[in-house]
Amino acid sequence: MNAMVHTAKAQDRLRDYLLSLPAPIRSRLASVAADAVAAGSADPALRLIASTLAPSVPAESEGVPIGPVLPVFARFQAFIAPFIAPVDASGGFTGFFSRNFATHIWEWLVALAGEETEAALARSQAAVSLDVAEKADSALLARMADDLESVLAKAATNRTLAFQIQTELGSVNTSRELGDLSALFRTAPLVACIRRFLPEGLDKIDEERADRLMRLLVAVPPERLWVAAASIAASLVVPARVAALAARLEGTDAGQRIARGRWSQIVDVAITLIAMSAAKVASAPKRGDLETFLAGVREAYLAIQTVTRAIEVESWPAWRERIADSRKRISDRLGGDLAELPVLLRQTVRAYIGGDEAARVDQTEIEDVLRLLRLLYSLKAYRGELAVSELVDRMLRLVEPLMENANQSLLSVLRSAPGAHRERAAAGFDTLMSFSAIVFGEEYAGLLRRSAHMASDGLVRDASREQTALAG
Repeated sequence: MNAMVHTAKAQDRLRDYLLSLPAPIRSRLASVAADAVAAGSADPALRLIASTLAPSVPAESEGVPIGPVLPVFARFQAFIAPFIAPVDASGGFTGFFSRNFATHIWEWLVALAGEETEAALARSQAAVSLDVAEKADSALLARMADDLESVLAKAATNRTLAFQIQTELGSVNTSRELGDLSALFRTAPLVACIRRFLPEGLDKIDEERADRLMRLLVAVPPERLWVAAASIAASLVVPARVAALAARLEGTDAGQRIARGRWSQIVDVAITLIAMSAAKVASAPKRGDLETFLAGVREAYLAIQTVTRAIEVESWPAWRERIADSRKRISDRLGGDLAELPVLLRQTVRAYIGGDEAARVDQTEIEDVLRLLRLLYSLKAYRGELAVSELVDRMLRLVEPLMENANQSLLSVLRSAPGAHRERAAAGFDTLMSFSAIVFGEEYAGLLRRSAHMASDGLVRDASREQTALAG
């Protein structure tokens, strides 16, 4: 055993073997090796085992944590979590499940279970160790796949049954989703093995590991390759990075060649991830949390950049058009939101510094202006990264002159307008300054406040001086 560790390739083979072992065996080996090293052992094999397994065992259990075995329902939820779409869509996303479907599917499967499936479920429920649970769950998924395929065959010729299933699961895509779920169940053991062999970064795959990974993926039936791709994607920091795996396995980044080859489904999954990110942005609530919304926008554009850098998609129209559609959905949402900004901003400015005494400002409108200004200037900081330069530049050309004119008019009103008009402008001064602080910066807003204080003969407070006095 000692001789094995003297070559780099031998070490890599040993590491791969160790990582492919069941979690309980890895845990036991790690404990023995770590104890030996701690006791002073210089055996290079033991040191290799400890360095390979000790850091990874606590975090790696294929969906079931080290320690007490989770209930079977919780294990099932963890198993399908990577395949739940972040947003529901009328057409659905191939290979991914709607939240309604994912919410109801477990109870539906349990109710569907025949005697053999019920027995398999009982064995999973009774599991008290990780290795027993892993084997029992694998058998349970296989039995549930049999049940699914049987009911799908019946529903294909029975519209009443098909409608009943659709109603029970609360999804308009039940036939497709149940078929995808069956494929997921059938492929689960092989996918678990593939993920164990996957290195931390796809760009770190050497030739030997790439060959080994290819052999594992070749064992996946072509119609179920999306399961492996989606599972691998779920383990990556940027899930769309899975597209790079297709290029690595095909030996080229040429979109047309990959699309006609064995690994095209991997890119399909990556582009579906882009579509889901774009749909999430498009369906976000208009008055939701801005930081969450911006994070979604950045996530979507990062996914697009990741795929288009890994794969030359221009040569394959289907991929090019799907990505273009996702870009358009994001752009339409951002453009639709920001299109309201100039109108709302003019209304608010006019209400405070115009001559119409009947004009009123709704607090909701003020909050909308603040949110949209923050959105615009947040996009300005990321416009190169997010590919929204044209949209942002157009809005800036409208907003900045409008605010410059508003500030000049404000000072003029505070300096010389009649009493009621002047008082209304003073009442809205803090609001307008909050707009200016976003558009021109806090320093500019502070200078403007001092000017307004002098122009209004003290009607407007000079907050900067008050803060200086308090500090002193």
